[in-house]
Amino acid sequence: MKRIAAILLAVFLFINGSAAVFADWYNDGETVGKPDTSDWFEWKSTDDKEAFGTAIDASFLLDAPAGKHGYIQRDGAHMKFEDGTPVRFWGVNVGTETPFMTNKEDMVKIADRIARCGFNLVRTHAWESQTSNNIFGDGWVKQFTKADPEQLDKFCYFLSLLKERGIYWYMDAQVNRPYAADDTLPDVEGGSFGTRYYNDATYEAQKSLMKQVLGAKNPYTGLINAEDPMLVCIDFSNEATILGLEGLTASANRSKMTGMWNRWLKEKYKTNEAVAAAWKEDGKVGLKDEESIETGTVDLIGDATKKLDAYYRQENYSQARTMDCICFAYDVSCDYYARFAKFLREDLGVKALLTTNDMGFAFNQNSEIVHINTDYDYTAHHIYKAHPVDYAYSYGSYLTGWTSTTVVLGSELWRIAPWMNNYDQPFFISEWSSVAPGPYAAEGTLTMAAVSSYQNWQPLHFSLWAHKEFTPEKGVDNFFETYDEADITSIYPAAAITFMRGDIKEPKTSFNFTMNFNDTVTEGNLGQPMIGLNDIWLWTKTGLYFEDKSNGKKNPSSPEALDEAYKKYYNNEIQSEDLNWNRRSGIFRVTTDYTNIAAGFIGSKDVDCGFASFKSDNYSATISLNSVTEKTLKDSDRLLLTTITRSRNTGFAVSNNQYMIENRGTAPQVIEPVIVTATLKTDSDIKVYALDSNGQRTAEVPVTTDKKGNKVFTADGKKYKAVHYEICK
Repeated sequence: MKRIAAILLAVFLFINGSAAVFADWYNDGETVGKPDTSDWFEWKSTDDKEAFGTAIDASFLLDAPAGKHGYIQRDGAHMKFEDGTPVRFWGVNVGTETPFMTNKEDMVKIADRIARCGFNLVRTHAWESQTSNNIFGDGWVKQFTKADPEQLDKFCYFLSLLKERGIYWYMDAQVNRPYAADDTLPDVEGGSFGTRYYNDATYEAQKSLMKQVLGAKNPYTGLINAEDPMLVCIDFSNEATILGLEGLTASANRSKMTGMWNRWLKEKYKTNEAVAAAWKEDGKVGLKDEESIETGTVDLIGDATKKLDAYYRQENYSQARTMDCICFAYDVSCDYYARFAKFLREDLGVKALLTTNDMGFAFNQNSEIVHINTDYDYTAHHIYKAHPVDYAYSYGSYLTGWTSTTVVLGSELWRIAPWMNNYDQPFFISEWSSVAPGPYAAEGTLTMAAVSSYQNWQPLHFSLWAHKEFTPEKGVDNFFETYDEADITSIYPAAAITFMRGDIKEPKTSFNFTMNFNDTVTEGNLGQPMIGLNDIWLWTKTGLYFEDKSNGKKNPSSPEALDEAYKKYYNNEIQSEDLNWNRRSGIFRVTTDYTNIAAGFIGSKDVDCGFASFKSDNYSATISLNSVTEKTLKDSDRLLLTTITRSRNTGFAVSNNQYMIENRGTAPQVIEPVIVTATLKTDSDIKVYALDSNGQRTAEVPVTTDKKGNKVFTADGKKYKAVHYEICK
């Protein structure tokens, strides 16, 4: 362990010492917040019906109908279906109202967009939340226990649309379903259904809703939803661990939980004297004189106005007392998860992969969940870049890290994810986004596809749509929705092809950080695995190995794997034969036989990606060349070139500090034109066509031959008003 610690410290110092070299350089040469958009061109929302069959149609990646190969199965850290067909998932979230849209024809348009962009997995998120349209009714309903038959029918119809297109289903079992007085549940006071961890009434209500939805026979597929093999994943909770102590501001709930806490202490320690001895620590508060497990008066969380960790620091509680509280919460969580898993498996017949919690916080807030998930089928985590402080896309709202480019300073996306996955277990990034309207969203989307392919992660973008009405070409009016976001929508097909086809091979080595249960509950030790490991995952697969959950399996990695990765990082060596990410120069490259990518600050540089090389007039850009057939770039008769950088609403503006929105702007969206000269290492005759946003050819681009016999052309976005180009032999 001392050797590992020394290596981590060296890497940590190197990363932080070199950060100043490029900390602000990407602001030179352009104004990120208020650029000159006078030569940007208008983008029209894609008509997917017209785009099907064109070069921007990635639906060829889907294997319809979903479920044709049988139920999903784990295969170590990979997945396969019953008939042995391997599968990986490139997914997208649809939020709240999407499965309950007013017109079913609008649901068809959403399903078409999902398929055309190449997504093979949809996470139905917050379908039971208190929005203006949900499973309980159309409008602001007053009860949250009985599914409305018409809404359930819409939900089933939406699932059938996904199924027939080859798109699988990931279900949130609980997001933020509220509690209403009309629910008339016994023994419930305030809070939400988050109290299901410790309240039998809300737990039974959750089971009831699952029976109503998963136990229903879908009239459009003829299958019970729970038994449909299109259902591949269920998470029990979304960003809601017991450590959040939901609902405890209500006195009845707090009284119930405090009683459980005291009974737990009595079972562990038997006597007050034993508790006092265990909790004694110089300068800290252990068991107070007025507290007793005999009378059930040992404090758990005060009045619950502060979260557990903050409250325990405020009260100066001892380390042992803090650990006991976390262990108590751990046991309560485990009990709930085990009961709910048994219910899904035995009562409903669910064969999908199960996880306890889709985590949305840093490791030191979720490490106990990662540990618990070793007993389940997969682990899921959420990561965001430039997450907004205010969800409203309007004046005064602002983003974090507005000018932060993924290629240079992508720590928000990549700092945590490598260390939230369990060794030998599938890992889903079930929510992620480079949030709109950031200038590097397309870059983030394509790098996520490439890195996830490399690390064997399953990413689900957040989100595509979350409204009951379909409003095309409305411009960007939501931080998270991408249906009408020009830059991300344009890069989606290239990203799907890069990931789904598995163009980037996984690393052959791995480093799994060894931990155990005590590491997850010891205050001050949480989060330590990440120190100095920000970029190690670029050279080796990473994860967590819990030795107390190993069942005799030895950790396959060693300090040598980390040492070798560190050396490669320090020498800035190529990460793999397929992927090269130079954080210091700000260039990300993919050089496979099927996909060539150049992203980041590539302006005026000749970026060699293998089959193709690119030289752009733009300061920063994202360029992707993909074969859209089963053949390599060299042999394929059809290629897709995507060239994108920034887009925004007409009139959009942010403040001088480049964080706060001053004007949200209006439709139409405008795109900064990318001008790039592409050289293809082929002597075959080719034709190049500029495409509109529907994938239709608008102009033929001249092609020349250089002295080496290579084909050369200039994709001039300013001239052709295009982001996509089709290359044909």
